[in-house]
Amino acid sequence: MNASKWARWFTVGLLALVAQTGRFANLAAQAGPETVAPLLEKPVQSPALTAYQLRRYMMQRAAKPVLPASAEEWTRQAQAYRQHILHDVAFHG
Repeated sequence: MNASKWARWFTVGLLALVAQTGRFANLAAQAGPETVAPLLEKPVQSPALTAYQLRRYMMQRAAKPVLPASAEEWTRQAQAYRQHILHDVAFHG
């Protein structure tokens, strides 16, 4: 490796080191707990609004149940659910 290539690699490496050092220097804490605590004590939004937003979010993502085609199918599914709850959940073990 000749001197100019070595100098170029050395310069690039030095610049990379300086850039990394500068980037990590900004990661120091900007505020202490005593300055942040008063800001966190105030509610951002009302609990009712939060509950509404969570309910709406979850309802949009919940799978809609498949309705049975007939009364007989409805009765058969209801009986199967009852058996499942009794045998696999309530009296399991």
